[in-house]
Amino acid sequence: EQALVVVPIWKADVARVTGEVGVLRRRISALHTLAKDPSVDGQISSTQYGQLRTQYETRVAKIQESSDKIVVEIKSRMDELDQQDEALAAFLVNVNIQFRSGEISEESFREISDRCVTMKARNAKERDDLMAAYGLLTRKEEGEARPIEVQIPSRG
Repeated sequence: EQALVVVPIWKADVARVTGEVGVLRRRISALHTLAKDPSVDGQISSTQYGQLRTQYETRVAKIQESSDKIVVEIKSRMDELDQQDEALAAFLVNVNIQFRSGEISEESFREISDRCVTMKARNAKERDDLMAAYGLLTRKEEGEARPIEVQIPSRG
């Protein structure tokens, strides 16, 4: 049986960004290890090291720009969810008033209430996902996005 899974764009973007940065950081680390290892045949020259390092760090910087845009989108979506929850709360108050004033049946009131609870739960789940993604992206920005400082001995 086949099923269609819908993933929010921001979630796919977060996976792409964090995955790419992780790969690039491992490459930079491997490059650094390669440059320091005297036993490797065809030792990497300082010129090759510099070129590759610059290439990787340039890609990291571009990905960081994407990450910054995603963080803005995440904040915006969280604001939307907050507004939706406020609107749901106001709607439920009105429904409760209509029920208590005899304008709608208890069955209608329960059905509407249940649907609103489901919507709030869905919003809470998405908010949790957004917060987790925000944590991933901001941790990368604050802790891991700094360039790795390496000094390569020159070979004359």
